[in-house]
Formats: sequence, C-alpha cells, structure tokens
Amino acid sequence: MSEELFSYVIGRPWEVHNPNNLCTYVFHNSEIQYGTDKDAENLLQYVKRQKIDDGDLYNIYRVTFDIFK
Repeated sequence: MSEELFSYVIGRPWEVHNPNNLCTYVFHNSEIQYGTDKDAENLLQYVKRQKIDDGDLYNIYRVTFDIFK
C-alpha cells in the first residue's frame, strides 16, 4: 500500500491574531514541498532542530490550489 502524496509547507503565523498569514520555511529553494506524511514530519523536525526564532511555532500546513483565472 502506498502512502498519499500531497503538497505542504512548513510554517508559522506571522502574527498570533492572524494564523492564516504564514511565514514559511524555504527548503531546497522551494517553499512548497511535496511528499508523504512522514516526509512532512521529518522536515518539521529538521526545522525545529535549527536555531530559528519561534522555531517551536512551526507546523505542517497542507496546501491546495485553485485556478485564479
């Protein structure tokens, strides 16, 4: 059985009162990643091990796309 693949970002809110405005972590020149739940969790743990301000506020956010025009 294969695992589901999905697009995601690792991010944290810029402002506590506006959780939909994200500061995202850039990994391999890309903000949007693609992989499994395990891939996303591994990257999140990597980010949390870095010496980043507010590193404990980062989470996994699933990304969906809508055509604008």
